[in-house]
Amino acid sequence: MQPNFKKVELAVTGYGWTLLSLTLGLDLAPIVVTPSDLNEENMIYSSALMLKSKYMLKDIKVNQVITDSLHFDIDKVETKKLILKLDTKRLSLPSGKTITKPKIEPGFITCTGPRKVIFTLPDTISFAIPDGFIEKGFKDKVRISYKPSQYIKLSDSEVMVSFKIKP
Repeated sequence: MQPNFKKVELAVTGYGWTLLSLTLGLDLAPIVVTPSDLNEENMIYSSALMLKSKYMLKDIKVNQVITDSLHFDIDKVETKKLILKLDTKRLSLPSGKTITKPKIEPGFITCTGPRKVIFTLPDTISFAIPDGFIEKGFKDKVRISYKPSQYIKLSDSEVMVSFKIKP
């Protein structure tokens, strides 16, 4: 759920070009550290960073890892179906007219993302048809602008909506 770390500070010793090229980031592959159990751990300690750094940076001596630990927030991925409901109060209709029961296809969207965020989502979300006077009925695609979090992916961004005007 959090962005990956970009930098870990190390105190190193080495010679001329090797240190300069590392300082400038030339020909430097990232050091990838993977927690052993993502369900239990939310931190990587400096000792693990030290071992991985020594292995990856063979031409220099790693004296110390200045960053003492990396904290991260990883959550399980869940999915949830949200029922779609047309907000009929925001429709602009002729005076005294109503609409038939709206047909929405698909009738739901599936949200995928971190469990902590998914559990906070409502079971039903309302959406509106863009402003405009509707005289005879409606059948068109409508964009769903629901975006509860940057970590949530929606199955659909548009749905087909149709209804008729009745007296």
